[in-house]
This record gives sequence, C-alpha cells and structure tokens, in this order.
Amino acid sequence: MQPQPFKILIADDTPDNVVLLKRRLRSPNYTFYTAADGQEALTLTQNVAPDLILLDVNMPVMDGFEVCRRLRADKNTRDIPVIIITAARISTADQITGLGLGADDYLTKPFNHHELVARVARKLQVQELHTLRKRLTQSILFAGSMEMLVVNEEMKVAEIGGVLADWLGAPEDELLDAPLAEVLPELFGYEEALADITAGRESKLHLPTLNRFDREEQIRYLDLVVQAYPDPQKPGWLLVLLSDVTEASVLNQKTIQQRNDLHLMYEKLRSLNHRLDYVLRHYVPADVVETLTRQEEDPQPNGKLRHVTILFADMRGYTKLSRNLPPDKVMCLLNEYLHLASEAIAEFDGIIAQYIGDAIMAMFNAISDQPDHAWRATQAAIAIQKAVADHSPPEVANGDPIAFGVGVFTGDAIIGNTGAKWQYIFSAIGNTTNMAYRLTMLADGGKTIIGEETYQAVADKIKATPLPPVTVKGIDRPLPVYRVEHLISKANL
Repeated sequence: MQPQPFKILIADDTPDNVVLLKRRLRSPNYTFYTAADGQEALTLTQNVAPDLILLDVNMPVMDGFEVCRRLRADKNTRDIPVIIITAARISTADQITGLGLGADDYLTKPFNHHELVARVARKLQVQELHTLRKRLTQSILFAGSMEMLVVNEEMKVAEIGGVLADWLGAPEDELLDAPLAEVLPELFGYEEALADITAGRESKLHLPTLNRFDREEQIRYLDLVVQAYPDPQKPGWLLVLLSDVTEASVLNQKTIQQRNDLHLMYEKLRSLNHRLDYVLRHYVPADVVETLTRQEEDPQPNGKLRHVTILFADMRGYTKLSRNLPPDKVMCLLNEYLHLASEAIAEFDGIIAQYIGDAIMAMFNAISDQPDHAWRATQAAIAIQKAVADHSPPEVANGDPIAFGVGVFTGDAIIGNTGAKWQYIFSAIGNTTNMAYRLTMLADGGKTIIGEETYQAVADKIKATPLPPVTVKGIDRPLPVYRVEHLISKANL
C-alpha cells in the first residue's frame, strides 16, 4: 500500500508566491491546497485537515496572525504545524507576535531553496511521528495495556494483574507477598512520598518510562503511578498502576533521533549553502549571482543588446619583474595589483567580467541601469591609476614600476552567458569590447585612453588630450580617441 502524500496548505494572496512555493517544493509526496485570504485558509483547514500550513502574514479578509490565533484556539487544528511566510523587513515585534500566537517557524522572502525544502521536510516528518505517537498511545489505553499491583499496609504485594509478571520478568508466585521495594526497586528513595500518599497528604506519585527486561529478554518501558487504594476498608493500602508504553517510548526515541538527524541535515545543508554562496561570490560577480539566483530556470547560453561602457586594464612592467621572482611571489604580486584595480572598479559599481592573465575586464550598465555608466567607468579608470601609483611593494621599490594601461569605450554590446554547455561566463561581446581592448593596448603604463562617445559623455568633468585617430579594420573612418589627463576640480566625485 502506497503511503498517502502529505497535504500542504499554502495561504498567500500573491499568485506568484504560490507558484514559486509549489515549484520549489514539487514532490510526488506532497499535495497542495491554496487559499487567497485568511478566512478561506480557515475553511480549507477544517475541510482537508492539512499536515502543514505555509501562512502569509499580509492577506485580505483576515491576516495571518489572526488565522494562527484561531487555529491554535480550535482543538481540531491546534496541533497542525504553521510556518509563517514573511517579508525580509518584518520587525522583531511581529516575529514575537507570531511565535506567541503559536507559529512553529518563520521563513523570509526571498526563499533560500535548500532551507525551504529542509524546513518543510523536517516539520512534516515530526508531525507524522507526532500523529503516529498519538494513535499508538490511544490504542494502548483502549486496548487495556495497563496492569496493577495491590500493596498492603506492610508494603508487600497482595495482588498482581494478569500479565504484569511477564512485564516484570519474574514468576507471579515470586512477586506475591514480596516487599514492594524488591518488586519495584525504582521506588527506592521514595519512601517518604509513599507515606504521604497513605496518610492522604499527597494524591499520587508518577514515575514515567521505567525500563525492564521481560521474560524474553526484550526491553519494555513502563509508566508507573502510585495512589491510595480506593477502598476505605483497607487504609494504608496502595494501588500501583503500570502501563506498557514500550511502543510509544520507542517511537518517542525514534522521534528524538530523527529530530536530531533532521537538525544535523539542516546544519549540513546550511553549511553547504554557505560554501556554495562563498564559491559563487568569489568566482562570479555579485550582481550576476543576484540575477541568477532570482531566476526560476537554470542559466542558459543567451544574450541581449545593451548600451554599455567596457573597461580593460592591462599591467605594464609585470612580465619583466615576474622573471626575477619565485612563483609564489609572482602570484602574490599579481593578485595584489588586480585587487587594487578591482576595488577601484567596485567603488563605481562596475561588474568584473573576467581576469585575463595580468589584465582585467569590467562592464558598466551591463545588468542594472546606470545612466551615467561612461562617467562611472572613467572615474574607475582614474581611481585605478591613482591606487597603483600610490602603491609601492618591496618587490618593485628598486626596479621598473608597475602600472596599468587602461582603455574605456562606450557603445552597444551583447551581454549574456557564453561558453560551453557545462560552464559559462557572464560577459560582453562585440565591437565595443574589441575597441576597449584595442585602446588598452595603445595606452602606456599609467595612462587611460577613451573613445569618442565616452569622451562626449564626460568632457565637462575631465581634462583630456586628443590623440591621432585610430584606424580599425572593418570601420570606414578613423575613430577619435583621447588620453585622460585628470579630473576637473569642480566635478563632484
């Protein structure tokens, strides 16, 4: 017999959120029900008895907090786990309100895929075990899995229930007339409590989950209650009730173990997610990461035309210096200078497309709109030159200085994912990229050359010197180019 799928109720008035949750949680083990407002969520809960509710806070008719309060006030729904879905900006006070009303957990938008799947799976598994334990407990009680000992005023066993001898792993004739402390050594140390019960000062003593080996050497868990014997003709007598809770106890242990396993799995997933995030953000530009993680589909080779500014920066003097240094020093020095250039680009919100040996390529206006992208790229170029000029590591103190030749060009380019089917880079291709690279090759160390469109966009903010036009294969006329000298002091940086 196939197990029934879990029933998940998604209560959210935003259809896109509902579609997203269904897609992220897609599984043959889940059946989804949806409600667009709080009242509909309550009605569906009564009708379908879901195993889990994903509850939005801001809904029409009735908000999520009121829905949660009513669920917990109803004995038929109070045990259904509720995960509240909130916006990232929810206040601490609202979180406390939700938890105070009985919410089991919180998830914030946008969802982390692995965290969403792990939390829902954990809640459903714990809920399944909780339901099974309740059923087992009820079956134990109704099946009469309870036995008794009657203890006289001398604290000796006067009467014993039918199968209790089997539970305690001893013959019945050995138990009758035996001291209570020998039959149930677990009561050792409770003499004062037993005296209070016989004297009427206390009503009962409860010791949950005792464990014994039965006659078949199987461990058995017993729940023990001691109370006054309900016969006024026998003062000082005690009634000891023992319930066989083995199945429930084993189930409880499994529940605890599985809860621990789920917690361990959650921590592993969280650690894996952290590592993946670290890898992504160190190998892929941050803006690209944000764009890709917001997409529902996997990245595909594609592209779109955008008006951008491309910057190339190529190190001068590095190749000669690297011949005289050990490999580890070479790599250290390279990274040191690339870091300076990268920091300057990041300061003006450029996207680093790739590192090419001792060169770096950056894009402006490639993803998010930057109307002043030519100005941003020009400032980044000047910042690179300043940072490198101010930097003098010991390896270059007595030799040829290291500098960057920088080229900046503005125009249309195709922006998107390029590469093999199993590995992409996010980059820009076309004449604009080629021209930025050409200008970099023309620039001496410490100099920046920009194209005509870039110059026209920033002419009022910089001092630049016109250079001889550049002849490019495939273009009919020579292209004007300019060498950037410095910023005009009145420009706001």
